[in-house]
Amino acid sequence: MNVRRRLAAIALMAAGFASTANAETIRVAIGTQDTTINTATGGLLIRELKLLDKYLPHDGNYKDVTYDIQWKNFTSGAPITNEQIAGKLDFGVMA
Repeated sequence: MNVRRRLAAIALMAAGFASTANAETIRVAIGTQDTTINTATGGLLIRELKLLDKYLPHDGNYKDVTYDIQWKNFTSGAPITNEQIAGKLDFGVMA
């Protein structure tokens, strides 16, 4: 899946977190494996190039919304899965 498709998927999922315009802050927690080259485009590059800031909606129903984007780095995939099951991560990028 290329970067644009991933960003589109993230934007759509973030849209689901905000039920209406009265939501002021939307938390998006993302777990990555920065030391694994296979996941670099899914986490490290998106974070460092600030692509979520660029592509998440900021107009229409989301003009008053702020995004609390939380990045968590892991050394393997199992903790990412555990954090997702526990509701602490919204997205996980793992090899």
